[in-house]
Amino acid sequence: MCGRIVLKSPPAVIAARFFLDQVPELLARYNICPGTDIAAILPNPLSEGNLLRSLSWGLIPPWEQDPAQGPKLTNARGETIASKSAFKDAFRHRRCLIPVDGFYEWQKRREGNQPFFFSARDKEPFALAGVWERHEYPGRRIIDTCTILTTSANKLMRPIHGAGKKPVSAGYAGPRAGRPAAGLARFPGREQAHPRRPLLPGADLGRARRAAEPVRLKDEAEFMDFFEMADDDMLLPEDTGGLQLYLDSADPDHWERLLPLGVFRGVTTNPVLLERAGQACTLANLETLVRRAVDLGCGEIHLQTWGRTPEEMIHHGSQLALMAGLGIATLVKIPCTTAGLQVAEKLAASGCRITLTGIFNPAQVVLAAGFDADYAAPYLGRLNDAGRDGPATVRAMHDILRKSGSRTRLLVASLRHADQVWGLAAQGLDTFTLNAAVMAELLTEPLTATAAADFQRAAEAMGGGD
Repeated sequence: MCGRIVLKSPPAVIAARFFLDQVPELLARYNICPGTDIAAILPNPLSEGNLLRSLSWGLIPPWEQDPAQGPKLTNARGETIASKSAFKDAFRHRRCLIPVDGFYEWQKRREGNQPFFFSARDKEPFALAGVWERHEYPGRRIIDTCTILTTSANKLMRPIHGAGKKPVSAGYAGPRAGRPAAGLARFPGREQAHPRRPLLPGADLGRARRAAEPVRLKDEAEFMDFFEMADDDMLLPEDTGGLQLYLDSADPDHWERLLPLGVFRGVTTNPVLLERAGQACTLANLETLVRRAVDLGCGEIHLQTWGRTPEEMIHHGSQLALMAGLGIATLVKIPCTTAGLQVAEKLAASGCRITLTGIFNPAQVVLAAGFDADYAAPYLGRLNDAGRDGPATVRAMHDILRKSGSRTRLLVASLRHADQVWGLAAQGLDTFTLNAAVMAELLTEPLTATAAADFQRAAEAMGGGD
């Protein structure tokens, strides 16, 4: 299957290569995963060019009346897509291109899964085949979702992926390419389904600006020449590179004051923080808060599910994950308990990103890594309150993840003082969620305030006050 893609080419390059009528606003993304929005290219009905749309990765079948309850289908088999009820209508009428710079596949090894990154040898962006579906729900709420097509692994990918599936790639004749790039080896039923249409965009754009036609490769050697395989020690750059800070608050006043500083990757919340902020723990209110976070430029939010039964937790978690459709990466927080892991498994299977929270023991980090959670969140302050050595415990957790090569990231929470932050950072920990009080402490340095005042005084003395 295809479960991680990368899109980092400049927007102008994407626009030129895929005949977009406008240069889109795109940020480089190195770890695009199911459950989040991805860029998709569709034909523009008002011109001969194409347009770029944002679709949620994980197709909701056309018969599903409740988007929270049904499956989110990340991939569709190219060999059967024309006949499967979940995809056949979208295959006939709503095809799309998914532009990428590459994708990841994992090889199972005795010491753990090893990621491999696949990209074009010429480092140019290319496209994966996709189809999309639209759902309209009460209140004129519209959800557009998509899936990426896969086919049998070829000679290049078989040593990595075994007998599994690889994504279907499509040649695209960009203005600098001169000829279509190699990619799609087989796509059964294309001619029968749309004998006059190009494979992917779903409309005959015609004339000189025709969309990509599939390339029938003579042999797999040609495909192997197009793609290169890199053994990637960094796993996923967005998951492993650099220090990351989150704002641990459910208070919009804190968000409005601190998010504009530009140091926070996102926001973390939980029902206790909602209670402290006087915010209702309801899906409706959480959607309102998420919309406010999006307005403030927040790129990622962690929302904790709740419920007296696993079924209730799954229901709320599914609804929370759908808030990614509002334009923000959304992770569902779940306590690391037996019931919580069962809930996490159900949600992850439908494409939800998971943060396992309430971590107090290194053994729980082993479970989080085994589960392949996106984040594991230990509570440093509560560890200290319980008489345990909090810093030593979270360092042990960090070592487990680092030495095992796990992609799970340790998100240290319940920090009480600024020196805990920089002390752990100095020892190699790199992901923290901070409350407003700790952030204020980090921002308070009398010597810096004095130096800033001296700079201003000198500037004014030398004519800078005019």
